[in-house]
Amino acid sequence: MKRACLVTVMCWLLPSAAFAAPCIPGSLATYVGLGAGGCNIGSATFANFVDLPLLGGASPIPDSGTFVDPITTPGAPGFGFQVNILQDPNHMAERRIGFTLSGPGFTSSQLGLVNSVVNIDGANTAIENECLGAAFGLGGSCGATFGQLTALDLGFLTQLTDSSTFANIALLGVILDITVDGGTIGGASLASATAQFTPIQAAPVPEPATLGLLGLGLAAIAGQRYRARKNPNA
Repeated sequence: MKRACLVTVMCWLLPSAAFAAPCIPGSLATYVGLGAGGCNIGSATFANFVDLPLLGGASPIPDSGTFVDPITTPGAPGFGFQVNILQDPNHMAERRIGFTLSGPGFTSSQLGLVNSVVNIDGANTAIENECLGAAFGLGGSCGATFGQLTALDLGFLTQLTDSSTFANIALLGVILDITVDGGTIGGASLASATAQFTPIQAAPVPEPATLGLLGLGLAAIAGQRYRARKNPNA
């Protein structure tokens, strides 16, 4: 019984998330290849990345220019989706990216445009559709609460960031649509769009040194009890 209790304690101290791969900078194709296993930023697990079909009327942002850079800011994990693209008049480029986010719970999200420049009638937009409590289904259907964030730069109208708060949820489906439109006589350029999320505070995972000391302590206790049983009159 005591041995079973010790095993239970060790399993509690070593959650499975500690063994998952951390998110590292890479191409969108690399992230798509992670599949359902995904990667972790702290207590947040990002998975099921997919390069979604465009909505029509735009050219795809080149694969060579689409780079995924993890944002490891404490309390606001997420990604910078770098596109680094310039569009001349009568040219528009788009990228739609889907993924899921899971963990102990999340209470808010933030969307932003980085280094956005537009001329005359050019425009940059990022729209983040969120399925709060479930993953998106076929055709972008959401079987839970639907939410949306919008960041845009139209020159005369600018909202480079947007955010939302919601009740504590452990699963989100996300579809991020990034568009860079050169207009008819203007132009537009964009470095990246950022998507970040606020997790609830999870119990800290012990550092390796702490785990080593714990192991030594448990071994010492076990040895002391063994000697006490072997020499009851000592």
